[in-house]
Amino acid sequence: MRDGSLSYERFCMEAELLQRRSHELASRQDVENEKQCVATWEWRHGYRQHLDGNSFLVSSENARQYHSNAVYTSMKHDKEMDRDTNELLPIEEYDWKNDDQVSTTLQSQEVTTALLEFHIVYHTIYQTPVLYFRVSAVDGLPLPSEIVTHEVKFPGSNGRSTFVAMEEHPILGKPFSFLHPCETAAAMQLLQAQIQTNDSTKTLSEVKVPRYLASWLSLVQPLTGISPFEYYSI
Repeated sequence: MRDGSLSYERFCMEAELLQRRSHELASRQDVENEKQCVATWEWRHGYRQHLDGNSFLVSSENARQYHSNAVYTSMKHDKEMDRDTNELLPIEEYDWKNDDQVSTTLQSQEVTTALLEFHIVYHTIYQTPVLYFRVSAVDGLPLPSEIVTHEVKFPGSNGRSTFVAMEEHPILGKPFSFLHPCETAAAMQLLQAQIQTNDSTKTLSEVKVPRYLASWLSLVQPLTGISPFEYYSI
C-alpha cells in the first residue's frame, strides 16, 4: 500500500471488518435506544466469483434532507450539459421532457427527504475502492444525483465537480453515479503516511481497524456524510 493502492485480498479483509463493526455499533445503539444510528454495511456478491472485484459493500436507506427548489434550479441549468449522460438512464426513470410538471412537483415541497444507497466497489485497474451511489425518494422512485452533488465540493474541484460521473455499475450492470478514482491512490498515499506517523504516539486499540477503508471513508465523506470516526478513532 506504499503507492496508495490496495490489493483485492486486503480490500475484502478490511471490508469484512467494517461490516462487522458497523453492525456491532448498530446493535448497541438499538439497545440504548439512540435516535441517530450509524450507517451499516452489507456484503454483496456478483456472479463472477472467480474474478477480483466481484464482491462489494452496500449501505442503504441513508436519509438526506434537501431543498427541492434549489436543486431543481441547478438541475435545469445543467440539463443541456448532461444530455449525453442522461441517455444512460431509462426514460421512465429520468424524463426531462416535461419541465413544467417537474417544476410543479418539486416546488410543492421545499424541503424533503431522499434515500441514498452507497456501494464500495473494488476497481481492478486503479486498485482502489470506488464509491458508486444512487438516490431515490422515500417511495422508491429514482431521483437525479444532483440532489446530493449540487452543493458538494471536493478538494481540487472548481464549482460543479468533475469527479462525479455516471457509468454502468461494474457488477450489477445498471446505471450508477460514481466518484472517479483517478486521484484516489495519490490521496490515500498521503493519508496512510500521516496515519503511520501518528501511530507512534497512540495507544493500540482493542478494536481491529481497517486502516485503508477508514481513511478512504474520510475522502468521500463530503458526499456520503459518513465519517470513519463513527466506527473508529483513527
